[in-house]
Amino acid sequence: GVFGKWHVGGKVPPHGISNKTHVLTDLRHNWDLPLIQGPLDIGFHESLISIGGIQSAPYNMFRNDILDFDRNDTRWWNMGSYDAERGTSIIEKEGEGDPNWDDSAYDMILVNETSDFIERHLQESSEKPFFAYVGFGAVHTPHAPPKMYIDGSQVEGRYETEHLDMLGLMDKAVGSLMETIEEKGLEKDTVIIFASDNGGLVYPEDTGHRASGPLRGAKSEIYDGGHRVPLIISQPGTFPVGERRDQVVGLNDLYATICELVGIKKPLPPSAVDSISFASYITSGTDTDVERESLGTFSLKGKYNWNHALRKGKWKLVHFPNNSTMELYNMETDIGEVDDKLRNQPSQELQEMTVRMCKELREIGPCPIAGTRSDFKKRCQKDGFSYDETSYCKFEISQSNIFTHST
Repeated sequence: GVFGKWHVGGKVPPHGISNKTHVLTDLRHNWDLPLIQGPLDIGFHESLISIGGIQSAPYNMFRNDILDFDRNDTRWWNMGSYDAERGTSIIEKEGEGDPNWDDSAYDMILVNETSDFIERHLQESSEKPFFAYVGFGAVHTPHAPPKMYIDGSQVEGRYETEHLDMLGLMDKAVGSLMETIEEKGLEKDTVIIFASDNGGLVYPEDTGHRASGPLRGAKSEIYDGGHRVPLIISQPGTFPVGERRDQVVGLNDLYATICELVGIKKPLPPSAVDSISFASYITSGTDTDVERESLGTFSLKGKYNWNHALRKGKWKLVHFPNNSTMELYNMETDIGEVDDKLRNQPSQELQEMTVRMCKELREIGPCPIAGTRSDFKKRCQKDGFSYDETSYCKFEISQSNIFTHST
């Protein structure tokens, strides 16, 4: 089952979207039919999802790929705050939706739906395993904490900011799902994975909370504050309790890891070609059990904001294609990415390593030098990337002692 924020696309029935503004009410869209390429089309048996989470229209749920309210009752939601049953519902971007939409209730709905899903599974198919993916709204904006949680405990106003109230809500929601697993006696048979898909948000220092901690940057930035996230995995009796792991893995590696944990082979390419299992590392803590040697991260935000980075061992290379500059950091000694090792006459050894990392980054990213991905090449060329293979990743020391490269 999948519950919560979907946000990986789909097609409006019967022939795709004809009206992005009035996606629910345009009569060319037939919502008596299921969402195309929705959860049930890709293997889920049950779902309750919103296409864009809590932050964008349409503001409604789809249950098992079917619109979960009467489209004739569709309401146009203007930007603003609205009194709702559970709290104050906030609309940041206008659009169509369910007249009863209440984003302050969103995460509690997901808790109840997931708990019901587990209960039904135990009643109907207890001899089979289950998989549940839960995409909470917290702590994405808008921050609309409910007045009270399911159990009657306070949420809104408990902490200094609405953002922190939403963090408190997430803690309660995750706790509720953990309690469900424990109450059913499933904790030793269930792998629980908790993670985020983005780094922290930026807030003034007077809030008393820096979401990225010591990391540089924030959500969507190429520095670690933009994409380095918590990853907590639990299965008492199988995995060690209270231990930490410090080798680099990516969320994309969860696919192969889960396959190995449940005893099935990872599908052949083109499925999950960038997913490498770290299942052995969870239990052993031995660095050599991590097969991943490097990890690329990519921030693709338009012509003047494309940038990417490569983490390889203790080193992290950051490349800004728009102005042809690079930065290199030792992440073991400089987690805040302050001391750029490519400034002030880098050694020949660092220069050569940087060239190798640069070439690897280009090859694994959306703008490869080689290969047949002509569609990507056209887009990359349009956005200012060069495909002159003879000059890419050749470096020189500029008069300002900043290490630059020629494209």
